[in-house]
Amino acid sequence: MADRRPDTAQEPHVTAERPDQFDREISWKAIGWSMGIITVITVASFLGMWFLGVDFRDRMAESDSPAPLVAESRDEILPPEPRLQTTSYDDWAEMKSEHEEFLSTYAWTDRSRGKVRIPVDEAMRRIAEDGLPSFPAPPAPSTPASESTGSDPVEGN
Repeated sequence: MADRRPDTAQEPHVTAERPDQFDREISWKAIGWSMGIITVITVASFLGMWFLGVDFRDRMAESDSPAPLVAESRDEILPPEPRLQTTSYDDWAEMKSEHEEFLSTYAWTDRSRGKVRIPVDEAMRRIAEDGLPSFPAPPAPSTPASESTGSDPVEGN
């Protein structure tokens, strides 16, 4: 087998000067122009936005006028109902103290039936000492005579 060089007439992508170098069809000139155009567009966009920002700032400075008289008396005007809380911390503290009092004091819940409310700490102490009260078991459900066949309902008939 002889070492053959590629024939340039059969393979057009091989140049005649250097047969081992392939032409990859990369146009560096086109890439350079594309990068240049993209750079010019980007710089022009940044400059345009900067000039717009300066113009808007100047227009806003020119249009600043003193506040109208209505704005000064705005504190006296109440918004329509429902209004938001203006002292939420005070409201929360008041609610918390009411709950703490409810959970830590004795009171009648139904005097005619003899029901009272006791503090949570006292109720927990009594349950820890005496245990939970026992309640009578509910009566077993009665089955009709037609259903009591003696077969297991899970296994089938």
